[in-house]
Amino acid sequence: MRKNNSDFHEWIKNIPYLICLIALFFVISCSKTEQPRIVPSVIPEESPRLLGVNHLYSIKGYFSSPAGIAVEPDKTIYVADAGMDIIYILDGEGNMIDSTGRFGWRTGEFIKPMDLALDNRLTLYIADTGNDRIQKMNLVSKTFKVILGKDDVKLTESINLSAPESVAVDSSGSIYLTDTLNNRILKVDTLGRLQMEIKGSGGNKHQLVNPQGIAVDRMGNIYLANTDKHQIHKLDFSGTLLDIWGQEGTSESQFQYPTDLALDKFGNLYVLDQGNRRIQVFDSQGTFLIQFGKVILTKPIGVAVDNGLRVYVTDSESASIEIFRIIYQQPDSK
Repeated sequence: MRKNNSDFHEWIKNIPYLICLIALFFVISCSKTEQPRIVPSVIPEESPRLLGVNHLYSIKGYFSSPAGIAVEPDKTIYVADAGMDIIYILDGEGNMIDSTGRFGWRTGEFIKPMDLALDNRLTLYIADTGNDRIQKMNLVSKTFKVILGKDDVKLTESINLSAPESVAVDSSGSIYLTDTLNNRILKVDTLGRLQMEIKGSGGNKHQLVNPQGIAVDRMGNIYLANTDKHQIHKLDFSGTLLDIWGQEGTSESQFQYPTDLALDKFGNLYVLDQGNRRIQVFDSQGTFLIQFGKVILTKPIGVAVDNGLRVYVTDSESASIEIFRIIYQQPDSK
């Protein structure tokens, strides 16, 4: 009996330690440890060998002076008609679905809209060039909002634009634009708040003169058509210049006023070489791959590439959209 009492007293004496152990276990099991956010790297599909280009068909009959163009994954086509100040919406076969806008300076109206870009949130961004602003359109509600530049009655507080010619959107939703007559490019968020400004002034090789086309790849690299210097600039996500290629001329890898850019799913860059009436295609390092369109195009303005490797080129002089197919080597081909 004495032994049992001793054991009981020993057990009582250890209760505080047991309570501490239980409490510690409870805290550990219930607490939420903050885990680091893992951002998966996005790598374009490995590019196969580019074999050639076929011209498929033309879309005509709707347009006055088609300029900017954007294509959804389901092949719905959006066209900015700079001559009619209207955005046309067509299906994948080129049939008219709808149109929106008219000449004017109010929200949802345009003066010489020159480019379009789609994000992955059902929003269309419009470079409303003649109104010195960027508008966005919700494709579900069909409502418009000015996010940058002049609105109906005043300038937005952030940035004054001068003839923005081109607009692009990256995978995170940030918006890039060429502020053409101010010779700079801007990156803003969806509310129009400035995230980055890139200028190239002076007479050095970095000088920007009438920059127009802009595109952003899936790794955040920025491609810019430095139009009046007949060059393409490649920058990283921070705006650091990585490379410049091209010079004035008519040969491969030379340009006469490049005005628009597009990227395909392999990361290859399509340069609308307006003065030479052609599209030139380069890999991400600036190596020339192929050129096409010179026999068909008269005054090309805008270019877009869909996931099915169809290339859409607006031609203002013929008031048409020319559709091409890029032919890549199949994986099992030898």
